Amino acid sequence: MLQNFEAILWAEKVNSLACGEVFAFRNIAERMKEKILLFILILFSTLSLGYSSEVKNCDQVLHYVKECLPLCGTLKETSKGFVYVDVSDDYIHKLLPFIQSEGFESPPYFGPGLVGAHITFMSCEETAKYHLDYLEECEERIHFDPEGCEILHPPSWDEIDEVYIITVKAPRLNQIRGKYGLPKIHFEYHITIGTKRSQVKAA
Repeated sequence: MLQNFEAILWAEKVNSLACGEVFAFRNIAERMKEKILLFILILFSTLSLGYSSEVKNCDQVLHYVKECLPLCGTLKETSKGFVYVDVSDDYIHKLLPFIQSEGFESPPYFGPGLVGAHITFMSCEETAKYHLDYLEECEERIHFDPEGCEILHPPSWDEIDEVYIITVKAPRLNQIRGKYGLPKIHFEYHITIGTKRSQVKAA
C-alpha cells in the first residue's frame, strides 16, 4: 500500500513538471502533506478496527510451523466453487494449544462438507463472477512461507469476536491469479488457527 502511495505522488510530480506549472513544487508539497495525513489516518483506522497491536505467542507459533509442519498444501475446489489450498489439519490441532490460554478455540472448519485447515484462494462469489468453472491447477502442490501472526476482528462473522491467523507468502497463487486475469487479492493469504467467541454472546 505504501508503494502505491509513493507511486501516486511521483506521478503527480511528473505530470505537474510536464505541464510547466509555475507553482508546481509548492502545489505538490501541499498535496503531499494532505495525502500523507490521509494515509496516516487510514493506517491508524485500519489498525484500530481490524488488527491487534500485539500478537501473543507468535514467536512460538511460527517456530513450530517452520520446524514441525509442512510448508505446502494442495490446491482444491469444492462443488460450490470455493477454491483453497488444503493444508495439514495440524495447523489447527497442533497450534491451538499455543493460544488456548488467550481464549481461542478451534475454528468451525471440521465436519461434513467442511474443508478443515486451509488457505483461501477464491471465494464462491469470485469464481462465479469470473466464470471459472474449472482450474487446471487443481491438485497442484502449492508451497508457501509463513510471515507473521495477526489477530483480526471480523465484522460479519456472527458470534466470533477475534480470529488468530498466520499470514503466508505464496507466489505461485499470485501467478495462477495472473494467468486467469484475476485482480490482486485484497487480503493476505493466511491460515486461521483459532477463533474467539464474543464475550456477550458466549456468556
